[in-house]
Amino acid sequence: MSDIYPSARELAATTGIGWASSNIKIVLVDVAYVYDPAHDFLNDVAAGARVATSGNLTNKTTTNGVCDADDVSFAALSGDDVTGIIVYVDSGVEATSSLLVYYDRLSTGSLINFSPGGLDATVRWSNGSTKMFQL
Repeated sequence: MSDIYPSARELAATTGIGWASSNIKIVLVDVAYVYDPAHDFLNDVAAGARVATSGNLTNKTTTNGVCDADDVSFAALSGDDVTGIIVYVDSGVEATSSLLVYYDRLSTGSLINFSPGGLDATVRWSNGSTKMFQL
């Protein structure tokens, strides 16, 4: 199940996400995180389920509601097996950092599941028509 969180759709339709101007990050999660459409903020993702968090996404674009950014690299990634990726707006406070998108599948349809093992890892966004995601 890869999906835009319902709260992100509401945010986009009301006050807006501020994709270009906001601090947007990703957090890699392990099997302990279970997607729930009622989750709306980063504090809904238990700290123990987080494998790694990126810096701010760079070169973010929005064209016709399609959001994209540069691929994200993690150096010497270690920890539990990664089974999901969450894109979120980092407000600096977990209770107000809005969850946007949850991915548990690659663009090929295969489930995300890899062991970091201390190696470098890169999250590559689709170069297809929907890029990272489309609102």
